[in-house]
Amino acid sequence: MRYTAMLALSIILLLADDSYPRRKYDEKCFQSKDFKNLSVRLAEVRKGCTISAGETFDYAATRGDRYRSFMFMPNGQVMVFTGTKDDERMSRSTGSRYFHLLPFKTQGDPSYSDAGDGTVDILSPGGHRAKFSTENGEPVFIEGITIKLYPLRHIKEIEKNNGLMDITPEKGRLLIDYGWRTGEVPITQLWRNIEIKDGHGNVCKAKMSEVFRVDPKDKDEVFFIHDTNARLRQFLKKKCPKITYED
Repeated sequence: MRYTAMLALSIILLLADDSYPRRKYDEKCFQSKDFKNLSVRLAEVRKGCTISAGETFDYAATRGDRYRSFMFMPNGQVMVFTGTKDDERMSRSTGSRYFHLLPFKTQGDPSYSDAGDGTVDILSPGGHRAKFSTENGEPVFIEGITIKLYPLRHIKEIEKNNGLMDITPEKGRLLIDYGWRTGEVPITQLWRNIEIKDGHGNVCKAKMSEVFRVDPKDKDEVFFIHDTNARLRQFLKKKCPKITYED
């Protein structure tokens, strides 16, 4: 499970949004620490320094080798990676639920600290705060959203139920839900339907191609088109006039 999950995560990261330039290598962005059943990792990828939090592999082994981890990107995107041993093919036993915390906040270096109460405080590179439990490796709080996780089951059930989680934005916030994809990240499938949600229950349907575009320098990569709060609001004013949120 350890190598399957790590390899799958590496592949998914290489496919992820490339809208941020690669930073010069920094040792601060290459570290990890376990807090009982919670594992926190910093890693440098093409979009900059990311921070991940999820259950340890040893804890996952006690629960049928089913593993879930949250990766926070500098531009507010969050990838919830799930790994299982339900199929010999990695492309059929792993996957990710992908969403975007918006509007954009000031980016900075990610960090984490032991709160001393059975939780770990996390600051994402996108400026969002979160708190994770050291007992089960799950989020207690993620700024901007309310999230409910359901116990992981067979990969087919995970796939059928969109990663087995419910996500809703808080009032004044915005959420773009890119959905689930088995084996890879969903954002590279530009034909997919997505949902743009606000904290008042309004939902706007759109296509992935309306928010992502293929990178002309690398046909295997995509980038988020509306990369500032001003551009994002201009897009939503025309596409989703009922969506309301605060900058």
